[in-house]
Amino acid sequence: MPIRRFFWLPVALFVVWILPIGCSPRDPFPELYPLTGTVALDGKSVTGGGVIFVLDSGERSALVVNAAVKPDGTFTAQTEYAGDNGTVTRPGAPAGKYKAIYHPAGDGSKTDLAREISDRVLVEGKATTVTVVVPVRPAADPKPEK
Repeated sequence: MPIRRFFWLPVALFVVWILPIGCSPRDPFPELYPLTGTVALDGKSVTGGGVIFVLDSGERSALVVNAAVKPDGTFTAQTEYAGDNGTVTRPGAPAGKYKAIYHPAGDGSKTDLAREISDRVLVEGKATTVTVVVPVRPAADPKPEK
């Protein structure tokens, strides 16, 4: 009889401690690399707003890479994942080639203010620092002069 009792103890320990390791959710984040920089318009630092980084390949992703522009015109990118338990944010960006879209700060009363940056941002397997130069007019849909 005592042997049977001791047989179940290791089985119970395996089920409680080891088995859940294989059932834990997969981390949705690939390796992230620091992405920092400045945003400029007409040779001057932009104050406020934000930058969204979209994969240049057009590939859809559950990850969102963005950055808030600080009052001095600098930014530090972060990557967000909206999962079942809420949004998880981590500093940095996955490696890849990105389109950058600048959107100025505002109260939401004006629309169509976002500006796509013509130069692409390349994040490789290291820290990346870039200068995002905002075009005077939106690159995607310039409005004709009247």
